[in-house]
Amino acid sequence: MITFMRFFLLIFCLPLAATVNQNNDFQVWVTEALHKKIDPSWNLRFYNEWRIGDNASKLYFFYLQGNVVYKINHWAEVSPGYRQIWTIRGDQWRLDDEPLVDVFFMKKKGRFEFQFRNRLSYVIREKETNLWQYRSRVRWVGAWNVRKRVCRPYVSNEVFFNSFDGFGQDRIVAGMIVPLADWLHPDFYYMLRYQVNHSHWTHQHILGAWFNFHF
Repeated sequence: MITFMRFFLLIFCLPLAATVNQNNDFQVWVTEALHKKIDPSWNLRFYNEWRIGDNASKLYFFYLQGNVVYKINHWAEVSPGYRQIWTIRGDQWRLDDEPLVDVFFMKKKGRFEFQFRNRLSYVIREKETNLWQYRSRVRWVGAWNVRKRVCRPYVSNEVFFNSFDGFGQDRIVAGMIVPLADWLHPDFYYMLRYQVNHSHWTHQHILGAWFNFHF
C-alpha cells in the first residue's frame, strides 16, 4: 500500500517528462525485490522499479512484477511471471501488461559463475499495437571476500528483439552485489544503454540500485 501511495503521489507531483531517453540522458533506476523461498525447488519473487530520466529530474517509468520460480536442477530454472508497466509515451501515462517467462542457466567454475537468461514476453500496450519481445542476457559473476561476506562483482550484456522493431536495445552493465545481512543483498551498478528512439540509435548513462530482500 505504501508503494502504491508513493507511486501515485509522484505521478501527480512531478511534471510529465518531455526529453527522457534523449542522447546522453543521465538516469537513475531503483528496484525493490522480495525473494520468498518456499522449498529447495520453488521460490516467489516480487519486484517494483522506478526510472527517473531527463538528467535524473523526472519520473517516467514504473513497473510491478511477480514471478514463480522453479529450480529444475543446480544449473537451470524456469520462471513464469507477469509485469504491469506505467510509462510516459508522448504526453501521457500509459499502462502496459506483460506476461513473460524466463529460462535461466548457470555454470560455476571455482570462484566464477556464468549466467545465461532468456526471456520471452508478450507486451499488451494501451492504445498501441501489441508486440512480442525476446531478451537475452549473459553475465559473468565473480566472488570477493570482504569482512567475512562474499561480494559479487559482475559484468553483463543484454540484447532486446521485438516483433515491431527487430533489434532495438543493448544494455552493457557493470556492478557489485554487496550482502549487508542474510536478508539484504543490495546490487549497485552502472549501465550504458543503447536503444532505438524514433528510428535513431541513442545511448543513456544509468546509475542503478537493486535492493534484494530475502525471507
